[in-house]
Amino acid sequence: MTTTRVRVEGDLYHGRIPAAAVYVGRQAPGLRRSPLANPHPVGKPCRRCDGAVHTLAESLQRYRDHLTANPGLLALAQGLRGRRLACWCPLDKPRHADVIAELADAAT
Repeated sequence: MTTTRVRVEGDLYHGRIPAAAVYVGRQAPGLRRSPLANPHPVGKPCRRCDGAVHTLAESLQRYRDHLTANPGLLALAQGLRGRRLACWCPLDKPRHADVIAELADAAT
């Protein structure tokens, strides 16, 4: 089974995780921050990078590096193989949940 990305339903204050999905996003009203949330935001100053503002490609590469450098997080991501990963991001571009899905599906 392939790991897939789905979008949180509703709005920021009334977010609902789709059935059988695991939330992998940042904290929002009613939703706890996932340990797999991307700490490298797109288009906003990044606290981890001394205020650098990342493009989408930079954010995704830094996130991949973050996961692969942290064995506990990588194992957590790999444990989601075959699951539905929910985040707030639009589905029309690659996002951090796609990085998780790729790493999970590559795990054996």
